[in-house]
Amino acid sequence: MMAKWDEEIERSSDQSTIIDIFVEFERLFSRNIITIAFGEDVSEEMLDATIESPAGSGKFVPKKMSARELLHTNTEDIAKYA
Repeated sequence: MMAKWDEEIERSSDQSTIIDIFVEFERLFSRNIITIAFGEDVSEEMLDATIESPAGSGKFVPKKMSARELLHTNTEDIAKYA
């Protein structure tokens, strides 16, 4: 993460970068949860899943997505149906 930001700062004309803290926090949170659950960080490993699409339609389609994306998608579904 820091290396990416350093690179962006070096390349920019005004020696700055923009960091979306919401996106970065979500990535940190999901990596921690996945590491706790699986004993290692597999957050970027691609998995086959069946996802409701479009949301709320009751129709499900197969999709390949990262464990991090899948965690985020399932968290939204749990909140919706709880």
